[in-house]
Amino acid sequence: MVQNEHHLPFYEQAKSWVREQISKGALTPERRLPSQGELAQRVGVSAMTMRRALIELTREGLLQRVRGKGTFVRASFAPRGRVHRLGVGLIVPFAAAGQGGPFFQRLIYALQVASEDSGIFLAFRHTTEPYEAFVQSLNSDKSLKGLLALDQSDQKFLHLLQGISKPVVLLDTIQPDSGPQFDEVNFRGERGMFQAVTSLLQLGHREIALMQSSGTNQFMAERQAGYEKALQTFNVPVREELIYRAPICHEGGYRCMTSIIASGRVPTAIAFVSDELAAGAMVAALEAGIKLPRDLSVVGFGDLGEFTVPALSTVRIPMDQMARAAVQTLWARLKDPTAPLKRVLFEAEWIPRSSCTSPRHSDSLHQNNTVTK
Repeated sequence: MVQNEHHLPFYEQAKSWVREQISKGALTPERRLPSQGELAQRVGVSAMTMRRALIELTREGLLQRVRGKGTFVRASFAPRGRVHRLGVGLIVPFAAAGQGGPFFQRLIYALQVASEDSGIFLAFRHTTEPYEAFVQSLNSDKSLKGLLALDQSDQKFLHLLQGISKPVVLLDTIQPDSGPQFDEVNFRGERGMFQAVTSLLQLGHREIALMQSSGTNQFMAERQAGYEKALQTFNVPVREELIYRAPICHEGGYRCMTSIIASGRVPTAIAFVSDELAAGAMVAALEAGIKLPRDLSVVGFGDLGEFTVPALSTVRIPMDQMARAAVQTLWARLKDPTAPLKRVLFEAEWIPRSSCTSPRHSDSLHQNNTVTK
């Protein structure tokens, strides 16, 4: 049952409930899932919330829809007897354990699907300090034949990981600053952001802001580079006052947008480095009476399935392909430990939807008295 005080939104709690029922054997591949309405009543959420939960679980591969029959548990996720499978450690940041953002959660489930399809058992290992002891425990764990390092940024940890005797594949993780040491699967975000901002420029926007992360890394730098390159291509100056910074979460986007509105200088368009920031900012804009996209065009980054009105134009990160490539790369390394290091890079893809249109007149917000004073 959902809990109002829980840190996860209702649809995420509904997803957790479905996973729990599958692990208990209450939901099986042989029997069709109950209707959305019945499941919603059991969990204590609205039918719309349950629908979103089921759609996301289907996208993540846990469920599958069979035309004319209904929705079923994917057979590879059903509880089963003891089966010998290759053990691989999935190293995830301790701070994100159990409550990572939508991107982190989607990527983990994509990895679970890819691993199941390849006969791999994923064993979660959360990074803990002292790192020396943690790395030693990974090295001595005979059940783990290889490691997938997800979302790791601490250089000390990455340097220690170089001394491990098991193959390691980095996923959504930057190589150690000493140079490439591991096989790597990542994505490039510059071109996708360039395409998104170019789309806004082609619509006539010239006052385009960027809401950037409050922290910096290579991935965020690529997105800003794409933003700046698009402006320069159209001979539009890059203005530092239009580059805002916020923690990457819904609340961060909401608070930053609230501050922008309070300043009285709302740009005609904003490009966000994450869908979460975009969704939070859209709520703040709508609460202030700003109509989207008439008064403000917005584009996100990630294509995380955020439920927004209007539908969010965004840059899609190919998470499913990245997960499959990471598993395949690890398999290849296990088969040939002496092969040259492999680097697999995917391009993020611009996905236009309904959150962008031609720019408003610069003073129309004040003329229409749409911004709450």
